Amino acid sequence: MAGPAVATTKIPRRRVAPSKSPHRETMADAAHVECGDGKIYRWGQWRRGLTPVLRPNGKWYLRDETSLNRDTGLPCGIGGVYEIRATKGASMANWRVVYVGRATKVDKEAKGSTLRERIYQGYCHDGSHLRSKLQPYLESGHEIWFRWIVVGGSTEDAIVLEKHLLGKADYAINKVLNGAVRSLVPRHETKDGRLESALDEVVALRIQIEDLREENDRLRVERNQHWEASERYRRERDALRSPVVMLPHLPLATVSKDE
Repeated sequence: MAGPAVATTKIPRRRVAPSKSPHRETMADAAHVECGDGKIYRWGQWRRGLTPVLRPNGKWYLRDETSLNRDTGLPCGIGGVYEIRATKGASMANWRVVYVGRATKVDKEAKGSTLRERIYQGYCHDGSHLRSKLQPYLESGHEIWFRWIVVGGSTEDAIVLEKHLLGKADYAINKVLNGAVRSLVPRHETKDGRLESALDEVVALRIQIEDLREENDRLRVERNQHWEASERYRRERDALRSPVVMLPHLPLATVSKDE
């Protein structure tokens, strides 16, 4: 016998308050950052990390080995703060900076990851913790670019610098110290959106096919009706045109008076 029903309390989802900072994708790239403690940091140049082409194994996208070369691109053993930009085409209108993060291993004694471990061995290898956020951009034909600031002081300097940047702008896929995550990819450009569009087209084609079938049935009925009417007309016409059959002349029978 079943026991008494137990009332359950539904825990409401925590709503993320909208950020009051301007959206980062609407802001121009600054060449340097000046923190409140008076320190000035200079951004490096943008470097392409991922192309929107799947690897042969299909697990992730091809990374740009030349751009992130350890000698001329992204060295080993350095930490700092980085930004991620999704780029599509040559127009700057399609260049969207979507994320800022930190790599806290600024020296050998510090804990955490270096910039190369975070970017090259993380995001560019398998997407790391941003896989689900970066994938829609790559699926829609965007390239993923990176730029960074090398922090040579302490881990705390990297943390302070990241917080400073998060306080100045609302990055689309940052959660901490920012508003709700925002998708900057139009729905019709994503894989799910393209699938929905294709399904809508299939449904529309099926409706068109059904309409054509109904129209074909209607035309077939009308054709049969016209054919039957034509046949009746032909029979009546032939009947009117047929020659009159003349019966042969027969002599009148004579009746004898004796009869």
